[in-house]
Formats: sequence, C-alpha cells, structure tokens
Amino acid sequence: RAPPRAQEEKRRIAEDKTTLQSISKGGATLPAVGKAPSVRRVLKGHFGKVVSVSWLPDSNRLATAAQDGNVIIWHAPTGKKAQLLPLKNQWAMFAACAQDSSRLCATGGLDNVCTVWTLPDANEDAKTPRVLEGHKGHVAAASFLATNTLITVSGDSTAALWDLNRLPSSDIDQRAEVYAGHDECLSAVAKDPESEKNFATGSADGSVMLWSLGSTDPSCVLRMHRADIKA
Repeated sequence: RAPPRAQEEKRRIAEDKTTLQSISKGGATLPAVGKAPSVRRVLKGHFGKVVSVSWLPDSNRLATAAQDGNVIIWHAPTGKKAQLLPLKNQWAMFAACAQDSSRLCATGGLDNVCTVWTLPDANEDAKTPRVLEGHKGHVAAASFLATNTLITVSGDSTAALWDLNRLPSSDIDQRAEVYAGHDECLSAVAKDPESEKNFATGSADGSVMLWSLGSTDPSCVLRMHRADIKA
C-alpha cells in the first residue's frame, strides 16, 4: 500500500484541472491533451535536404532552402510553388525573410557570402540579387532587424551588420560592423521582437551573447549549454 503522502499526491494530480490552454498567455487554442496535431499540407519539390523554413509576413507564403541549390517560395494554403530562386552554391544553410513589406529574403551557405533577394510579385521576374561579401567562413544564419538592416552569423566566429542602403563599393568587405566575442563558429541569430537594435547570437562554444547596435561589445554573455547552439 502506498504511503499517505503518495496517496495525497495522486489524488491532487487527479483533481487538478489545469491545462496548457488555461494557462496560455497568448490566448491560442491548443489541441486537447493526447490529441496529435493533424498534417494540413506536405510540400514536395526539393531534391535535397531542407535546411531552413521561414514564413513571409503575409502568413500565406513561406520560403524553404535546401541543399539542392534552390530556395522555393510556397503558397501555403494550396501547397503550390509560387517562385523558385536558384542559388549559385547548392550548399545552402538558410533562407530568412524580412517581416515587413520590403519582400526581402536573405540566403547563405558554404560559399561565405549572403545573398539578398527582392521576391517578385506573381507577374514579375526575379531581380538580380545583392551579394554581400566580407565573412571569412560559411554564413550560417541571418535575421533582418529592420528594413534594409541585416545581421548575419558565420563560421568565422563573428556576426556582421549590413546596411543595405549604404553598401560600400568594395567587393572585398561590405560589412558595416563586426561583432566578435565567441570562441567558435556562430550558428544562430535572433532579433529582439521589441527592438530594432538588439539581437542575440548562439555559437558552437555553447554561449549566447546579447548585442545592441552601436556597440561591438556584448551586453550580456550566457554560458549554460555544453554543446552547439543551433537556434
């Protein structure tokens, strides 16, 4: 027979009616406990490993990057391809879309450059993309802080700021600012949702660093993980 304390705990759990839905701050309707979400669409079209998915701000389209050398823009409600963006290097690592009306999409990979596309409308041809040079290692991820302001992270252990309105004419290094502090290659970057100046980076050294535009020193260093930080 279970001890009284164990019996009391079992009774408390059985009577507890708290659910994830009741404590959700976002107000979203969550699936009932034990009910798996259903698959709405399966998007097929890539011929290599899909390494990145990014929603466009209209919530109807998303961009996928794969190691077949292509970025595909999908119309999510129908599952149909809207556009195909062929990359010069097949070893893509990400596609990151600006969350505003600019229609910008950044891609990068093992060729050490970041390519910025202006996604065409349905009846337009794709414009020649801008190629951002300066990193000395693969470009692993990117995030738009604001329209025409981009942060990239790289295997050269740095993050870089790019001002797309004021790119220098030099083809060697077009970075507006470089953020160094991690000991190993960077693999993740995230924008502060409440600020266009703050962002966080994650590295294979297991650390997360918080940064603000205007300073090349991190405002905070978090060392909790013991392995690579991927996202």
